[in-house]
Amino acid sequence: MYHNSDHEDLHALLAEMKQQKQYIPGLGHKLFTTEDPRATTLFSIAKETTLFGTHCEFMMRVHKEVNSQSSKPLPINIDGAIAAILCDMGFDYQLGKSIFIIGRVPGLLAHIHEETINDVGIRRLSPEDVVYKGI
Repeated sequence: MYHNSDHEDLHALLAEMKQQKQYIPGLGHKLFTTEDPRATTLFSIAKETTLFGTHCEFMMRVHKEVNSQSSKPLPINIDGAIAAILCDMGFDYQLGKSIFIIGRVPGLLAHIHEETINDVGIRRLSPEDVVYKGI
């Protein structure tokens, strides 16, 4: 939506989001506070394979602008890198979450396997710990 915006529009948009304390998707990570090496690696591969296009460039502009307006640096995270690269590959942005989950499945399977072989069993949440809000 905004990837063709000029610098002033982007600056104003991000300043407004910051003022309203809105989350900026694709930036920040709990452990990687200055750089997410996974995102850096993906962008390097995208450049080597000519997949680094306008969406990746826009993500870099957002990253630079956000960090110029903030005292706390925020890295581009793995989801931001994947989203930009997928859009440059021609994928519809609405497929993002579906594609992101593919990368999470092996980790989930590893956790389940670890709990199974360590005889921990599969954890169950108590109904009192879950609040269902519906859609």
